[in-house]
Amino acid sequence: MKTRYLLLLMTFAVILQLSCQKDLHSEIRETTSLVQGKWQVESIVINQNIGGVLNKTTHVGTVQDYVEFSSDNKMYTFFNNTSDTSHYEVKNETTIIIDGDNATIRTLTPGQFVLYSKDKAGSVGYVEIIYNLKK
Repeated sequence: MKTRYLLLLMTFAVILQLSCQKDLHSEIRETTSLVQGKWQVESIVINQNIGGVLNKTTHVGTVQDYVEFSSDNKMYTFFNNTSDTSHYEVKNETTIIIDGDNATIRTLTPGQFVLYSKDKAGSVGYVEIIYNLKK
């Protein structure tokens, strides 16, 4: 009887784990689908806190400025007459890894995308960047 109960319990655990993995894969596909495409830069906000001194800068995007997330996991940016290519990976519905650094998805709809990142500036402070994008 114990063996039968244990076998039933193990079967249930495997089914539960597989269903959670399917949910995560589905979540990643949905998020990736929303992320991919060309986004116009509304603004990029940079908050620097160095040695306790806060400096906030807002850069307003122009018609030419964009961020494009392609299906081959490359992120193409053009901002302030400078282009760049990075690698990205959607980890889940709230996290994207861009060139090895985590970024948080604050808002993601078919028309609006707000991406946030925060990095330490050595031992003296941090730099936060908020990308406000639209389609």
